[in-house]
Amino acid sequence: MAGRLVSVFHPKWPARLLRSALRYQSWGVDRPFLYWGRLRIPGTNDDTGVYLRIVPPNIPRSPVVRINDRVQYASHVVNVRDPDFGDSRVQGGDTDLNPSEITRLFYEHFADEYEVIAVVSEAQQLGDWGGFHGVIRNGIDGIGLDRFDWSARYGSAGVLQGFEGYPGTGNWATWAAVWHEQGHQYGEYTKAWESLRPPVDRRGHAPDVHTPLLFPDAVTYGAVLTGDRRARRVRRAEGPDRFEIEPTLPLVRYHPLTLFRMGLVPAAAVPRLLVFRRQGQFDDETSSSPESGAVVAGARAALTVNDLMAADGIRRGPVARRIRRAIVYVSRGGLVPKAQMDVLNYFARRLGTSSGVTSWNRHPSFREATGGRANMTTRIRPRRRQAARQGSGGRCAKVGTRALVGVTLDRQVGGCLRTGDTLRVSGRLTLNDRRDYSTVCLSFTRYLDAGKGDRIFECARLDRGNRFALEATFRAGRPGGYRMAALAFWPGSGPQYPLSSYTGAIEVLRR
Repeated sequence: MAGRLVSVFHPKWPARLLRSALRYQSWGVDRPFLYWGRLRIPGTNDDTGVYLRIVPPNIPRSPVVRINDRVQYASHVVNVRDPDFGDSRVQGGDTDLNPSEITRLFYEHFADEYEVIAVVSEAQQLGDWGGFHGVIRNGIDGIGLDRFDWSARYGSAGVLQGFEGYPGTGNWATWAAVWHEQGHQYGEYTKAWESLRPPVDRRGHAPDVHTPLLFPDAVTYGAVLTGDRRARRVRRAEGPDRFEIEPTLPLVRYHPLTLFRMGLVPAAAVPRLLVFRRQGQFDDETSSSPESGAVVAGARAALTVNDLMAADGIRRGPVARRIRRAIVYVSRGGLVPKAQMDVLNYFARRLGTSSGVTSWNRHPSFREATGGRANMTTRIRPRRRQAARQGSGGRCAKVGTRALVGVTLDRQVGGCLRTGDTLRVSGRLTLNDRRDYSTVCLSFTRYLDAGKGDRIFECARLDRGNRFALEATFRAGRPGGYRMAALAFWPGSGPQYPLSSYTGAIEVLRR
């Protein structure tokens, strides 16, 4: 196409490889995909990640309304058919998903009331991006962007603020990706970083539009650190203070700098920032999650909110108290089946849930990420038809009876628990690769396995029917998200890897 080689292919692998991958990776309602490998790009030294979409087995059903052979919708997601979707990347660039064609088709049938339209591809669009956010309209002064309004090009009458694209891996349903992309509506566009003297050599992932390595607190769209890591100051009796990496606990929230740009906190809430001069000390080209305790080395430059305002002006404009988000799933061959719409609608609705949806890497709901100052909604509003009836929401999701490889549970378990609660689990081991399995163990590990007491490990001997029953008590003072893993042992087997690990469905709240 246009002088470029383009391949569309549908590879297959044996099921045993999937079972092997499930032993070494965690997945779940908060991370509905598995890393599968890397594709070598012919004629180059480049490669790109390949991911498998994998979904929970206990997804609730959702009513679906079909408008015509190009458009259908449920309560929180729209599916449109575009037989050429993705071809525009050949000439328009890696992230050109022909957005105006998709948004104009959307506005033919749905209300112009969304600040963000997020487009998700059914076919995996292979590239070096997991998502992107394009600013369509900016009405805020003082964040480093001029005011502009291109919404009419996309069919909106001055409402649409941003267009997002996701390549179809499942990343679109994760808090880490969505909060990152939504944050780009407000940053990182400040000219203040350039005013530091001597200048800081910006490194990491697309450093011109991502937040540099700084202290204090975590940033959700960092060039150097991902949101689940931050720098902390270690005071010393002798010698200068040192800085090291720590996990972001208890929750990853938007940095005060982002909240200020959104208009949710005053300028006085932005702390004095220390920007590290050695920006590339962890990775020159991408953001990463260094090990806890890793030293953050080098000199630092100080920046205050007054420096920000001197560079960009006074922050003026609307306050982002509510973000209405429309998720549009684009398929090429035809509208997707009902079962697939159930999955899409469940995850889309989960993105608009205000609590009980914290992910394994401690990214919470949008409301919690903003400290209760703002909400995100994902309800779909048709123009001339009734809204589809809502299915079950994603709050306090549970581990399904067949969510763990090799084990079938008698009933769903988990959801939102309280510290001190006891979880009773029973079921049957279904492995048939050997006959002498004697014991099933369940492991419940709190986010990051941060220290002693953050892992619960309970075992039960199998009866003649390969059945088991056990109890796990979540200790006081240990709230948070827990990963559930199943393990099977036989006499003399020694340590084992989990059969599989499931995340996002056990949220322990303080009593």
